[in-house]
Amino acid sequence: MFKDGDQGIVGGEFARTFRHAIADRGVSLSWLHRRLVDAGTPVSVATLSYWRSGVRQPESAASLRAVDTLEELLWLDEGRLATLAGSKRRTGSLTKPRIPLSEDDLREQAALVAQKTASTSVDNLREISTELIVEATADGFVRAVRTRTVTQAVRLPLFELPYIWVNSGDADGAGRVYDTVGCSLDRMYEHESGRVWGFVLKLDAPIDVGETGMFEFTLARKAPERSGQPMVWHGVTRPSKQVLIRVNFPEDSRPIWAEEFEETSPVGEVVTPRVVRGSSLEVHRHGFGPGRVGVRWKMDTER
Repeated sequence: MFKDGDQGIVGGEFARTFRHAIADRGVSLSWLHRRLVDAGTPVSVATLSYWRSGVRQPESAASLRAVDTLEELLWLDEGRLATLAGSKRRTGSLTKPRIPLSEDDLREQAALVAQKTASTSVDNLREISTELIVEATADGFVRAVRTRTVTQAVRLPLFELPYIWVNSGDADGAGRVYDTVGCSLDRMYEHESGRVWGFVLKLDAPIDVGETGMFEFTLARKAPERSGQPMVWHGVTRPSKQVLIRVNFPEDSRPIWAEEFEETSPVGEVVTPRVVRGSSLEVHRHGFGPGRVGVRWKMDTER
């Protein structure tokens, strides 16, 4: 059953979501038009009116770029409008995944862990965005990582999410996964080296093709590292719209040095020094991947 001028289930959902977002934001089509022009993704007022009513759908590459801008202007979650755009649910094509590790031994270990966890979901998902909130100890090492991710099912309904973790410092073995939201821990596998391990999260409810879901979990090491270079990074096997990492330090124990880094092929690692202000560090990337991005830091051990 359709209403609100629906011309089809997808067209109706886009128009209805767009219309409600405009009303909630309290803006006009003329206001949106001006902001789209300023952002370099111009769309006429007439076209915006067609999109709002459901008479037409944004389908061209330029229109879909404008939809991304509209999500920002209307304060919507990333992908909220984009996944509804087009004459059918637009998922696009998936590139072949690439393990974002330059070290041959770690890449081989990660490939084996992926095989042992036996998840085929990597061929069926697109990471829209991921946020890592990292809690550091007083001596600067990672205590726990809270992850929030928005993921889209591309070819088939999505039932699970696979993850691979690479230990740093002297931390060995698999960690603990808990405080899950929208999912639950299903299985784990640890490489015999103790450096690489993986786990699979079973979704509370499957995601239909073209739909997105938000999931959260916390990861903590059983024995936090106590030596080596403190760091945290996130890797993506395909391009991701957004990656955000924030490291929180105790108020009375802040780093004296930090740098952010990213590694992509064939560029290799690019390092940028960071000035530490306040009790946290943030790294943000938009349209990043495949590759990995992260931050390293050093505490004042002489205090």
